[in-house]
Order: sequence, then C-alpha cells, then structure tokens
Amino acid sequence: MIEEEIKFDEQTYVLLLNALNRKELTKKDTGLTSRVINNWDEEELIDDEREIKTTWRKFSVVDILWISTIGDLKEFGAGTNIIRKVKQHLFSKLPGRFGETRLERHIIQVISMAKPTFIVVDSTGDTEVLTGTQYLEKLQENRIGNHLVISLNKGVSENFEELHLSPFFEGLQKLSGKEKELLDIIRKNTFSSIHIRLRNGEMEMIEGREQIDIEKRIIDLLREQQYQNIEVKQQNGKVVSIERVVKRKLQG
Repeated sequence: MIEEEIKFDEQTYVLLLNALNRKELTKKDTGLTSRVINNWDEEELIDDEREIKTTWRKFSVVDILWISTIGDLKEFGAGTNIIRKVKQHLFSKLPGRFGETRLERHIIQVISMAKPTFIVVDSTGDTEVLTGTQYLEKLQENRIGNHLVISLNKGVSENFEELHLSPFFEGLQKLSGKEKELLDIIRKNTFSSIHIRLRNGEMEMIEGREQIDIEKRIIDLLREQQYQNIEVKQQNGKVVSIERVVKRKLQG
C-alpha cells in the first residue's frame, strides 16, 4: 500500500473526498450500455445505492474510475470472482477518522501528487496498489509473480482528461470556482502544508507554509506577497532556514 504523506489539512482532505463521491455523473459518462451496467450490478461488481430503483442511476468520480478498472480487468480476462476480490480490497475502509476507502485515497494521491500508481493483481485476485518506484523494486527483487497491472493514472486521464492534465479538477464542472482554485494550488505543490479558513461554512482563505531558498534577500521576499509571515532561523550567525506563511483569499 502507498504510504505517501498528503500535504494538506483535514478540511481539504474532506473536501476532496466529498467531491470524488458526489453522484452527479450519468450513464453516458461510463461509456457503457444499461444492459452491461445491470449485468455488472447483478454480478455484484458495482453497487446500486438508489433508494428508488426506478430513478436514473447517478455515478461519482470514484464509481467511474472503478467501472473503468472493471473494464480493464475484463479485457485481460479476469473472471467475476477475481474482480470481486479486487473490489473488496479497493473498497475496504482505511483506519482513521475519515473512513475513506483505499481507492478513494489512491485517487486523491494520483490527482494531487501526480504519482504513477498501479493496481497490481495476481492470479488469485490478491491486490496491491503500488507507486511506480515500489512496483519496479518488487520486479527487480523478484518479489512478485504473474500479475496484471492497471494504471490508475491512465484511468483518470482517459475518463477525466482535464482533471489529469490541467491543474487538478478543471474537468469537473460541478466543482465551485473556489474548489477549483484550491485544488489548482495543491497540484502546484508550492506549499509544504495548507490550512483552509472558513466563513459561514464557505472556504474563504488559505494559509500556505513554504520553505524559501536561503539565498533570497528578505527585501525581495517582502515584495513577492502582500500577506505573509516570514520566519528566519539562524545558527552561529548564519541563516539556516527561511519559512513563510502566505495568506491568499480564494476568489471563486
């Protein structure tokens, strides 16, 4: 399992989880016919959370990416039992206060960090999700047998092209302007940590902490940002680190 640190606070993480799980997409976004969707439902490969079964089915980003993964597995000849086992692994809940699934966490890591991420499935259906580095290490050390490899990045790119290639969630029209702006900031990876300030339940401002090149002059730093706090640490009379907290109002 990937153990990457996610570099934003709890509020941001919850916002991303909510955005990924909004059921606002339609059958057209799956690229499948109603017959195929119903068959996969009967095979317990996908879930139907509708309270009233006669209403139109809606899908989330997570749903679409899982459906894409099912298609890839079937293309490689994986049977229903294997796919169910993959589903069980990807949709198992992670420990912690958020209660997110493994798949949700890995999707956030792909989108926010652009890390190469692979779903690796062996012949019995045992599943791991590995970064590119972890996958190569396992291959080089001969710690992995016959397996299928599905790129989660490719799934994001094929189903949400703008989401993958442009700064963050540009491809999801349902996101607010402030959400898109926030995710753009995260994707640029400028800040080591980000804190969101809310007003009346709405995002209003972010505070981002970043490390600064110690060769920069303080006067130049002061000119770069209008709202910022600068912390300079010295040792034996020499500057050893400079950090600043930049405040930025979200326009939306």
